[in-house]
Amino acid sequence: SLGPSEEWSGDGHDKLARMELPIWGLRDKASRRLLGLWVVPNSRLQSVPAALFLQVVRKEGGIPIRVTLDQGTEGGLLGKLQTQLRIAFAPNLDPVEIPAFSSIKSVYNITIERSWRYLYENVLESFLEAWAIGVRSGIYHEAVPIEYSVSRWLWARLVQQELDKYVSERNACRIRRQRRVHLPTGDSPDEFWFHPEEWDMEDCLIAVPPEYTDQLIAEFSPQGLFQFVSDEMELACAELYVAVGSPKMSLLNIWEIYTLMLRH
Repeated sequence: SLGPSEEWSGDGHDKLARMELPIWGLRDKASRRLLGLWVVPNSRLQSVPAALFLQVVRKEGGIPIRVTLDQGTEGGLLGKLQTQLRIAFAPNLDPVEIPAFSSIKSVYNITIERSWRYLYENVLESFLEAWAIGVRSGIYHEAVPIEYSVSRWLWARLVQQELDKYVSERNACRIRRQRRVHLPTGDSPDEFWFHPEEWDMEDCLIAVPPEYTDQLIAEFSPQGLFQFVSDEMELACAELYVAVGSPKMSLLNIWEIYTLMLRH
C-alpha cells in the first residue's frame, strides 16, 4: 500500500439486527485506522453511507484515491460522489487504470470485514445480552409504541457512545510487530495515519475544500436521516431525558433510565 487514504473500505454490519440497530463503518487500509463506526436507523438506504462518507471527508479534509464497498445497491450514491470528487480534485488520476470506486464481494473486502469479529466479541455481544435481559424480564414490550420509541431513542445513543469510545481505543492500540505482513506493524493505526513518512508511506489524501464538502452535505443529508423515532417522539424523548436528570448512560443503567423516563 502506498499509504493512508490510498484506499478506504466501508461496509454495513447487522449483528444488532434483533435490536433494529444496524451499524455502518469506514476504515483506512494502510493504517487500519477506523474512520468511523455509526449506528443508523437504516443501513440499506443509499443516502446513509453517502452522508457518513461526506462527514468523514469533511473531518479529514479530503477523499482517498479509492473507496471499496461490498456489493449492494446502498453504495451507489457514495460511489458517484467519490468518483465526482476525484475527477474534480485529482483529474490527473486515470479513472480506468486507477478506479475511484469499486464494489466487491464481502469476503474480499477484508479491510473492514476483519474489524467486525473483534467489535462483536468486545462490544456488541454485551449489548445483545443487556437487551435480552430487558426483554426477558418484561421491562420492555416492543408492541407498545411508547416503550418501543423510548427504548430505541436511548439504545441508539448508548450504542453510538460506546462505538465512539471503541474507535478511539482501537485506533490508539498498538498492532504487534509482524515480519510477514506487508502493511506497517509495531505501532498504532493513529501513528501510521498521522506520521506515514516514518513508516515509508505517503499520505494519499486528495484535499477537498471544506466549503465544497459542506455544500454536498447540505444536499445529500436530508433532515431526519439519522433520527431513530418520529419527530414527535424525538422531542418527547429528549424532554423526558432532561426531566430525569440527563444521566450518563451505560449498559448497567440503561433499563433503569428507560423505566424512569416511562414513569415520568
